[in-house]
Amino acid sequence: MDEGVLSRRGTLSSPRSGRWAALLVAVFMAVSSCFALIGTSASAAVGDNYPSRSLPDCSFQFGVYSWCAGTPGANGKYPAGAWASGRGYAYRNCTDWASFHLQDYYGVPDSVVRGLQNGGQWATGAKARGGYLVNKTPAVGAAVVRAATYNPDGTLKTFGHVAVIDAVNPDKTTFTISQYNGAGTGKYSTATGTMTSLKFTDIVHFEKWATRNVSGSSSSVAAVGAISTITHGSRVGLSWQPVAGATGYRVLRDGAHVGTVAAAPYFDRAVSVGQHYTYSVVAMSGADPAPGSSVQISTTWDSADHAYLRTKAGPSECGRAGDATHQYLVCNTLTATGWVSGFSQVYDWGYATDRAWVSNPNGTVSYCRTFIEGKHLVCDTWNGATWTGPKSSGVLDTGYRDAFA
Repeated sequence: MDEGVLSRRGTLSSPRSGRWAALLVAVFMAVSSCFALIGTSASAAVGDNYPSRSLPDCSFQFGVYSWCAGTPGANGKYPAGAWASGRGYAYRNCTDWASFHLQDYYGVPDSVVRGLQNGGQWATGAKARGGYLVNKTPAVGAAVVRAATYNPDGTLKTFGHVAVIDAVNPDKTTFTISQYNGAGTGKYSTATGTMTSLKFTDIVHFEKWATRNVSGSSSSVAAVGAISTITHGSRVGLSWQPVAGATGYRVLRDGAHVGTVAAAPYFDRAVSVGQHYTYSVVAMSGADPAPGSSVQISTTWDSADHAYLRTKAGPSECGRAGDATHQYLVCNTLTATGWVSGFSQVYDWGYATDRAWVSNPNGTVSYCRTFIEGKHLVCDTWNGATWTGPKSSGVLDTGYRDAFA
């Protein structure tokens, strides 16, 4: 999503609401927000202990990216200022998380982080106030900023972003951040990278005000690389490449430790259907951990590309087969007389973010997905012995993938 886009629902974009849009933008800019998204994420020193993480969405009243505390009135509207935290920023925005985390985890006084404007303006705000060190050198307990951008007439174009550095690698250039609005609006996530790879522009240092957690920030081992996942409704499998010098790996789910292994893979069998989880894998060398690497997943019923399913003919193992140029499906079913295997026709696997295995009431299973710009649906069906399909739809409105996330 473009960092400058203010509406994911068209709330502020219709001509009739132009005057209100301008007013809401001005209000939100005044209290500081961020409205910025980053891609992949990686683990931070602590999990999501932000006390306002479950506040309800009130963007219908105050504009998108706003969440409110308190109780709506009889008219369903929240009271004025319900979206503004006691720290002077907007709830569940990058600025309020950064302010909370710097105070709660690092002991930085509220007065030091209050009023630094939108996320992308923290560096300029700190320079204007004076007394802050602003450079491009990573340090634990500092805030990293993606600068705001401006239109030719001087008006604000994008809000930018701010996050907090929680670990720095031995190379002194790679670091781990924690953030809100980084991997989804109003959501906590973490990321590991460099100033260039994470597209940040400045670092605002708060270490001289911190009273805790700023020592021991480097590690003798590198961070874990990309994490591969297999997700099911009741279990999640994680795998990664070994890290030189690592003596083991700690696995965290949503910031909480769930297991320690000597090597990949790790299987988490204590998950629930229809949930979102962030897993972090931290390479260990004695008591000296590296910054972690993370991946966000969702568990939905029989949603994995590789899945174990029930069919009327017997238990089945199904998955995608072939390669990018020969895309087909395979199922293996244990019947009363032995194993039966079958391959679908070569077709289109669809998009990685929008495909799933589905158990049907008649005892068959289908693999369904969107394709052709997400405007068409197609399903292949396995009955335990043979495949039927693919059966494709015409042009449909398939809705938004995150509508009920």
